[in-house]
Amino acid sequence: MGYCKECGHPLKADARFCSECGTEVSASQPAYDFPQQNKKSIQSQSKPKKPWTKRQKLVSLGIGIVVLLLVIGYQAGTALTDKDRLIEKFDEAISEQDQSQLAKLLYSNDSELSITEENVEPLMTYFSENPDYHESVIHSLKEQAEALNQGQDEQGHNGVFKLEQNGKTAFLFDRYEITITPFYFTVATNLVDTAIYLEDEEVAMSDSDNFEQEVGPVLPGIYQLKAEYENDFVQLENSNQIELINVSDQNLYTEVYLEAGDVYLNTGYDQLASQVNYYINEEEIESSEDGAQFGPISLNGSATAHAELEFPWGKVETEKAKIDKKTINLAVDSPFSEDVKTDMMNAIHTYAQDRAKAYRELDESNFSHISNNLLEVHTEEISDMKEDEVEWIGTYQKSSFDLDSFDIQYTDNTYTASVEARLQYDSTTANTNEEEVETEETEYDRGYELIYDEENDEWIVNDYYNLFWGFSADNVKELTPSEEE
Repeated sequence: MGYCKECGHPLKADARFCSECGTEVSASQPAYDFPQQNKKSIQSQSKPKKPWTKRQKLVSLGIGIVVLLLVIGYQAGTALTDKDRLIEKFDEAISEQDQSQLAKLLYSNDSELSITEENVEPLMTYFSENPDYHESVIHSLKEQAEALNQGQDEQGHNGVFKLEQNGKTAFLFDRYEITITPFYFTVATNLVDTAIYLEDEEVAMSDSDNFEQEVGPVLPGIYQLKAEYENDFVQLENSNQIELINVSDQNLYTEVYLEAGDVYLNTGYDQLASQVNYYINEEEIESSEDGAQFGPISLNGSATAHAELEFPWGKVETEKAKIDKKTINLAVDSPFSEDVKTDMMNAIHTYAQDRAKAYRELDESNFSHISNNLLEVHTEEISDMKEDEVEWIGTYQKSSFDLDSFDIQYTDNTYTASVEARLQYDSTTANTNEEEVETEETEYDRGYELIYDEENDEWIVNDYYNLFWGFSADNVKELTPSEEE
């Protein structure tokens, strides 16, 4: 029997290749044929070491690489999931004002909260402006890490930032997270249809005048809370700042009230005028017989109100008044324009002249601008004078009017105006057969009533009454027979 010259494995007589190592058996180099007497000693010796095949070498190399990678991966995984490294990255993100990195490092157990680069800005701003707070949070996280290393419950955290172990990474390494507690708060406002904004985002719309709503979840930070109300006449706004930082700030209650309310407007002539139109900032509002009620509107004086009153003889406009209280009387200096006052004074002035002529001539047809009621009175007096053979001798001198005494009433579908005046005559009465008669100045202090004749668009004298307290006025207008406006 022959043996392989490479590995010494026995070869069959007709073998071309060694079945053990695969070496080709060369015809020119026959296998060694050991003598029989040495066969036993050869078999007793140790077999020579077989060389590795190419496949064995590749497998061995692969196993080595895998082991090396596992070692490196384990060390890397340990480093990447290390609590201290996580806290260090968190600290760096704050120090470098890296909002994107900060958002990636924070987690929340509240499914309603999504942590983004944008909504961590208030928190980042607070960290930046309050380095002591930054330091206290990092210190708290490190204390929590030490407690976890010792197998204790997390202690010393401030309740907002918590270091927690959450599952495994690659089924080998503990996975740690910095969990943040979101905040909820309640906001209240006092006007229906008020929009409430947290920073620039609308978070609520009031549906009542005593509105409250919970808002959240939001990340810790300082926020601007703003309330806005707008209608066709006014725009209202108010804001305040809320601080959501500590556990004690949870479920904060805050109010964003608007300084506004309903305002009641009146003129004092609402039931006398044919129509009253009310205006706020030049815009007409709805009104009733008793005035106008409007709101909500700011009561800080930024808006103004006025009214236009329509009478059969014309329009009168009030002065503009600042809206700074809930009830405003829009003062009407007079329901009469200056032209209308002049018309009434001229009517009385004409009546005074007509009276002098009518009594002088004992002829009531000389009257104009008087009502039938007053004409009957004078007709009866003239008739009595004729019957008694008494005559009136004299002239009309002048009329003085108290410009502050004009007033108006509306009864039985009739407008009745009044004004106080003093009529002066140089006159006397005497029997018709008296030859020498002396006249004297006579003053009649009276209040005159005039009614408005809508058909003829004129004021006529209807009645008069004596002023027992006399005529006393500071604001006076005089008319003489040669004067008529």
